[in-house]
Amino acid sequence: MSNPSRKTHLSLAFLTILVDMIGFGAAFPILPILFSDEAHFFSGLRADRLPVWYGGLLSVFALAQFIGAPILGALSDRFGRRPVLLLSIGGSAIGYALFAYGIEQNSMFWLFAGRIIPGFAGGNVAIVFSSLADASHGRSKVKDFGLAGAAFGMGMILGPVLGGLLSDEQLHPSLGLHVPFVGMVLLTVFNFLVVWRLYPETNLAPNPSKVSPLSGFRNLVEAFYHPRLSLVFIAVLLQACGFSLFIQFVAFFLEATHGFRQLDIGLMFGYVGLLTALTQGFLVRPLATRFSSERLVANVIPGFALGILLLIQPTASWWLYVIIPLPTIFQGLYMPNMTAVVSNLSDREIQGRMLSINQSLTALSNAIPPLFGGWLFLIGARIPVYVAIAFSLAAWVVFNLFFQRHRKMAQSEHSTL
Repeated sequence: MSNPSRKTHLSLAFLTILVDMIGFGAAFPILPILFSDEAHFFSGLRADRLPVWYGGLLSVFALAQFIGAPILGALSDRFGRRPVLLLSIGGSAIGYALFAYGIEQNSMFWLFAGRIIPGFAGGNVAIVFSSLADASHGRSKVKDFGLAGAAFGMGMILGPVLGGLLSDEQLHPSLGLHVPFVGMVLLTVFNFLVVWRLYPETNLAPNPSKVSPLSGFRNLVEAFYHPRLSLVFIAVLLQACGFSLFIQFVAFFLEATHGFRQLDIGLMFGYVGLLTALTQGFLVRPLATRFSSERLVANVIPGFALGILLLIQPTASWWLYVIIPLPTIFQGLYMPNMTAVVSNLSDREIQGRMLSINQSLTALSNAIPPLFGGWLFLIGARIPVYVAIAFSLAAWVVFNLFFQRHRKMAQSEHSTL
């Protein structure tokens, strides 16, 4: 790509991920409040089952994404990144509108519909990563992924804070839990128009990938039997399960043990987003020039596990802001480097497919933990975090011991040829 075209591409990729993550982050302070005992939003449901319903709402979104992401990835390999990206953004706008309507109507049906539709259509982050992979190579790929990660982090700053502010009726009577989702409809429509007018097509050699609604399940089989990536994909699944279980239920933990309201939760997640943006904007690139992605991944996973263990110990709320940089920085380093590991081990013509498999595993990891996370929370507010730590340590074992051994064996075989 020429230099101006590359700048346009990176800017629009940044914008698209930013908008997507603002919407994702805006829901963090709102969903736990919807399903809290004090909200009385669902008067017909048993109070001791609300965390289970909360987990179900999270799970259907991720399950829809698990089915839809590989379909969108294959379509982007076949027809180009740009048209499929537009389809994905449009689906997200519809989902935000339905979710806002569900809150207004106190309707569980429309809340679930408002998560399933954007979940199925919401593969835009994977498509953007595939587009970046098309136009970059080597360590510049990690740097571009790090820039995209900075957009991810910035969205996680703005999203939770805006969600907490715009949903807090104590600040102004016109605000409410539905207002952030109405705002996201407008912002997503703007993103759609900008992408439609300016986003460059980077898939200049389309590959006729097979499109099937069963692709997500086939991806599981391919992930676990892929000759070069099977162990990496297992580690991806385990670490993603640990991270999602923690991030999905930490707000319930904050509400139950520290009395956080939606604005408090939003500010906490905004702080996490700021740390993520700083990590991926200022640490990923210099570290990528000194260390391989494999080495970084192998060292940051146990740091994340230690960090979330320390986070649930203090009783004073201010300690949370002191401790939370530890797991945030390690997870911020993990994400772009693990994506780079998958991309570097993939043939160029199937970048979209391999990265969609990576997202399928992440989506599956987001779908499974909420199904039992709500029940774990009923046992104790800290139990989901302990289980999340176990998942992360298992990921570290698979990646650090087995994958590194596999790489050494492959290098040894290559040297004897």
